[in-house]
Amino acid sequence: MANYQSIENIRTKRAEIRERIKELDLKSFEGNTFGSENEYTYRALIGVIDTLLTDLSTLTQHKNKFLKLST
Repeated sequence: MANYQSIENIRTKRAEIRERIKELDLKSFEGNTFGSENEYTYRALIGVIDTLLTDLSTLTQHKNKFLKLST
């Protein structure tokens, strides 16, 4: 089904993002802040991204539920 292919594409991209994060030299961001008010550290941003990727993992494991929620 075409919708299931989209979910598989999301899972593939999610895995690619996780791998790219592992390749980052996070020490190069030490001391930097981000956001319009410099309210985020790189650790905070990576934490939020990791949480989102975990949520995507859970949702995409349950394809029918994911389709229902995302439509």
